[in-house]
Amino acid sequence: MDHSPLGKLSAELRNKIYAYVLPSDKPIPVIETSDGIQAPLTRVCKQLREECLLFFYASNTFTIDLGLSDSSRKADHNAFLERVGAISTWIENTPKTCLAAVHTLTVTCVVKHGCHQAQILGEQLQNVAALLEQAGYDEKRLQLQLRLQKRYIWTDSELVALLSSTGFKNGCYIPLAQKYRGGRRRRTLREEH
Repeated sequence: MDHSPLGKLSAELRNKIYAYVLPSDKPIPVIETSDGIQAPLTRVCKQLREECLLFFYASNTFTIDLGLSDSSRKADHNAFLERVGAISTWIENTPKTCLAAVHTLTVTCVVKHGCHQAQILGEQLQNVAALLEQAGYDEKRLQLQLRLQKRYIWTDSELVALLSSTGFKNGCYIPLAQKYRGGRRRRTLREEH
């Protein structure tokens, strides 16, 4: 990089360029992209990678979309489990310093109504929460969003029980174009306790 115009700039100017180029306007999906989540700039050369990879992780919000959790449909359930497995792969392949630099990681999941499915989902999300906690994510940096699938009616107590069963300490549920007993707004686990 010493021979490139960028390499001839001072470190302070390069950092200003990184601050302009690396942050994303939207959360970055962790397991959705086939070519990795890192910005193309981090793949130019070794020196640029060393200079801006940590900045990339520290300046963005990341999301893990687990999709629909429906244990009654084998295809949906298998896709859900594959995404859970992809979290392990992401943790194993991402440098620990980069994982530590992430300020916010949001796990989202679409939920259907059903007592049996809610219990299975709670158990699966406990495993996800434990995996992310082992990677160093705590309640300040990690949150769960349960997106409620339309056409199902939930009571507030059912939703609080589901959130409490997941192992996530920071969670909320978001109704998606539906009416459920208790109003239409985002509610957090902390509001209920």
